[in-house]
Amino acid sequence: MLAIELVWVELELVATMPSHLFATTTFLAAGALLVPRAPRPAMRMVATPVPPAVSISPPPPPPADVWNDDIKERWSVAYSSLREEGDYEITEVEGTIPTSLRGTVYRNGPGNFERSGERFAHILDGDGLVCRFSIDGAAGRAHFRSRYVRTPEFLAEEEADAVLYRNTFGTQPDPWWSNAGNLVLKNVANTNIQAWGGKVLALWEAALPVRIDPATLDCVGEETFDGALRQGRLTVTTGASWLDELAGARHARLAAPPSAPRAARVMNEAT
Repeated sequence: MLAIELVWVELELVATMPSHLFATTTFLAAGALLVPRAPRPAMRMVATPVPPAVSISPPPPPPADVWNDDIKERWSVAYSSLREEGDYEITEVEGTIPTSLRGTVYRNGPGNFERSGERFAHILDGDGLVCRFSIDGAAGRAHFRSRYVRTPEFLAEEEADAVLYRNTFGTQPDPWWSNAGNLVLKNVANTNIQAWGGKVLALWEAALPVRIDPATLDCVGEETFDGALRQGRLTVTTGASWLDELAGARHARLAAPPSAPRAARVMNEAT
């Protein structure tokens, strides 16, 4: 005749991680052993102790030629908000602009990182700043212009001089409990920029493209491609198009969609 004996075994597992991510986890496991009454003695499961974690020393500081006061200052300038937008002829040119070179290059990225002295939680929550470099080699001229992508959210926060919207990387308005259940994210339009079909579009992953004027960089508005993309307030999807439309969920667009110029089309995944 067999008896069932419950044996509790406590195991302590120590994860070997960097010193700033040290964690200890205790697990309790229950096992059922079938133990014959006679003539064999009862059997018990014994836990084998886990060896202690190996101590890992922190890495040494970087050498002075890699990280010094001068480099720190340059990094701090790179992540400082641009107070004034630019619009001027580039008069200092090293060398000569080729006469056959003519065109415009656009760049986009975060340019404003705060409101009313309150720093955004992450640099990628910064407001999009578009830069335009226009070159006319035949005339020997080059021009620079920069302008923030003035979405409705940007204009509202600029007027209030305060954080009014949630964003992807932790930026949110005060008080913190007012954000409970708030799924509306600010379109920062700060990730990429593309010229397509005669339109210049400032892109961000979780919202519609923002169309801007190719020359002045003024914000024209959200681009739906003649209704192919859905406008809305929520950056979520229910999986059902009719329910998304009812709930006000918008389409999102890849910030760096691959293109096929010869086929005159651009590929994208939208939600």
